[in-house]
Amino acid sequence: MKNYQGVYKFPILGKILRLVHRLVTIGRIETELTQRILELERSTSKDFADCAARLDTSLTSFRGEMNTSLTSFRGEMNTSLTSFRGEMSHAISGQRNEWKATLSTNSRVIERTARALLATGLTESTGVSGRARLATPESYLKFEDAFRGRWKVEERVRWYIPHVREIMALGSRKPMLDIGCGRGEWMLELKRNNFTVMGVDLNPAMADAARARGLDVVLADAVAHLDSLDPASLSVVSAFHLVEHLPFEQILILVEAAFRALMPGGLLILETPNPENLVVGACTFWYDPTHIRPLPPAMLRFYVESAGFAPVRTARFFLRTDGPDHATVDEPISPSLDGPLDYALLAQKPRHG
Repeated sequence: MKNYQGVYKFPILGKILRLVHRLVTIGRIETELTQRILELERSTSKDFADCAARLDTSLTSFRGEMNTSLTSFRGEMNTSLTSFRGEMSHAISGQRNEWKATLSTNSRVIERTARALLATGLTESTGVSGRARLATPESYLKFEDAFRGRWKVEERVRWYIPHVREIMALGSRKPMLDIGCGRGEWMLELKRNNFTVMGVDLNPAMADAARARGLDVVLADAVAHLDSLDPASLSVVSAFHLVEHLPFEQILILVEAAFRALMPGGLLILETPNPENLVVGACTFWYDPTHIRPLPPAMLRFYVESAGFAPVRTARFFLRTDGPDHATVDEPISPSLDGPLDYALLAQKPRHG
């Protein structure tokens, strides 16, 4: 550069040389800059690759830790839920056993109380003291034997077996309950046909008579007993010659309690004296001093349907002295002196809805 300093003194040539010198310098700088940019790009790409690899490694590790934590959490939750279910099942089982024990104790208390009350004859509210021999449980058992013979009841109840079989054909083997089971003729017929049946009655003498025949009978109030059962736990609820002994409001409560206790498709049977037979309504119904009022079929059917039962069929029984009573179903009759002595409502709880 120093060798050419003298040349720079020439106006035109010096300018040209200076320009060339600057162009060469700019080219060298551009080349160095390009090299540095390339080196920077290579370095940056490597850094990015290293960073991405470290990020992938971290994410893989994080996912593994999260999966391990979730698996552990699920295991702990499942263990906790299993333990909770076991504790709840144990608590429910204990509560059920406690309720059963309480119910059994209360049943025995009711039975002892009923025996004591009935043994004293009339209640204190009558103002009559002393023992009334005709008001004892044993006397009512003798009354039933005299006016409602066992053989006739046994003959009658066989008519209901095909209707019960229709209910059991739905696929359920849930037990049946006979309310006011009395001496147990219907329960025995069910047992002969391999059905499971329980009975409930308020009369200690009746309960003892049924138990003596090997039947499972509880001394209790019918509605209270129905309310103690689980909903939809029975296939059939029957009450033969019971509802005429109850105040009408209690009949409605009984029907509603039976509806609750019956399974969908379950059957309610209510048999009672038929006041369409004028002799029954005016005379024979009143043989039993514990009867409250006759119940016309149409009226009782209306209230049973109002409780939700459908369909409800009416069976009427015409007396035959030379064989089984003749029964008709859903055939209305006009009141007469020789009409059917008894009728029954066969009420089914709807299977759906």
